[in-house]
Amino acid sequence: MTNAWHTPDGALQLLIEGNTRFASGHPHHPRQDAAARATLLKGQTPHTCVISCADSRVPPEILFDQGFGDMFVVRNGGHIPTDVVIASAEFAHVVAKCSLIVVLGHEGCKALEFARAIRAGEDVNLPGSTSVLTNGVIADLVNDDGSLFPTVSRIVDRLRGSQVITKAENAGKIRVLGAGYHLHSGLVEWL
Repeated sequence: MTNAWHTPDGALQLLIEGNTRFASGHPHHPRQDAAARATLLKGQTPHTCVISCADSRVPPEILFDQGFGDMFVVRNGGHIPTDVVIASAEFAHVVAKCSLIVVLGHEGCKALEFARAIRAGEDVNLPGSTSVLTNGVIADLVNDDGSLFPTVSRIVDRLRGSQVITKAENAGKIRVLGAGYHLHSGLVEWL
């Protein structure tokens, strides 16, 4: 692979092409063998950092038809931009040399559904620490317009609040984008 994939536009093109293959039912499953694994023994240089929900139906490497070493993926329930998530995105750029950061929301997010219900005053009884997820999502529903991916733009804004990310984006070394995954079609919508 050429260095073109380590530019923001090159990385985005790889994701668009990979998602098209995946959604059409013709993924290539690139770099998913022992030889690819061996090339990464001394380090990694993924082209993209993806911040996404931990939902088992939304595995970024599969949705974008990528292989070992292509993506630095940070996942948690509701894709909440905690300090650790922001630090991971900074690490992905500074240390792993990612040139693209994608915040990936998805259809049918239960954390979002519960957060909306709680915000509407409904009695939602969540056991244990699970309320941490809904509270984190509620914080990103400030201007909830009922859209399918209402928290993605707020998370993109939070990432741009990072001095490291803002400086790199202003220098053209990195790009931060929001996206939403449609479960029914397999397509990613770029927001």
